[in-house]
Amino acid sequence: LEAHARERGWAGELADWTRRPEFLAQVEVQVVAANAKLPPFETVKRWHMLSEPLTEENNMLTPTLKLKRRFINERYQQEIDALYTQPTQLP
Repeated sequence: LEAHARERGWAGELADWTRRPEFLAQVEVQVVAANAKLPPFETVKRWHMLSEPLTEENNMLTPTLKLKRRFINERYQQEIDALYTQPTQLP
């Protein structure tokens, strides 16, 4: 993402770039393309772009890079709830 942002002259950092409409539109194109290869029950229906990566340093991954689901759920509860209350985003 950093290389992509620098090529386009985007100012700021990761948190800024992940909110740019042109970036989100490109991610949606990629999700739709991936969904086209999957059966309907496996497709991505809704998604949310996080403004920071999940890392061991921010306590979201274990030292063996497994997700710490409890911490992720606590930190992103509002975003997770919104995914279940908003209408489906993708075709």
